[in-house]
Amino acid sequence: MFLFLSFLVVCFAYPQEREERKKPVLIRADQTEEKEEVVEHSPEKARESVEVGDFYFKRDNYKAAADRYREAIRFNVEWPEPYEKLVDALLELNDLEGAIQTCESFVTTNPGSKAAAKFRERAQKLRAQASR
Repeated sequence: MFLFLSFLVVCFAYPQEREERKKPVLIRADQTEEKEEVVEHSPEKARESVEVGDFYFKRDNYKAAADRYREAIRFNVEWPEPYEKLVDALLELNDLEGAIQTCESFVTTNPGSKAAAKFRERAQKLRAQASR
């Protein structure tokens, strides 16, 4: 009898879980829309990304290194080092056009920089190499 009463108390004291559950929501990543998220200027995070990129580059994982150098560029657009390293990684991946675009990107983003002339010259050399 005690067992029967405790069973009734448990059944009626706690509402059924099925009634309280919400329907599951299907989450889809729409791959057609790529939103460019705004990243705040952070030289420290840029340095960290370059260090991780160097780690990957030393282990011949050039794709991962290139991704980290791109991340560093997003954190600090004015710093020329990740651009240089990204060009090197892209050349290792045989992406000559991407390397040229990276050089041009630095020049258009930072036209007054001391390194802009260096990137213009490197882009010209890469274009000459591509035309061969």
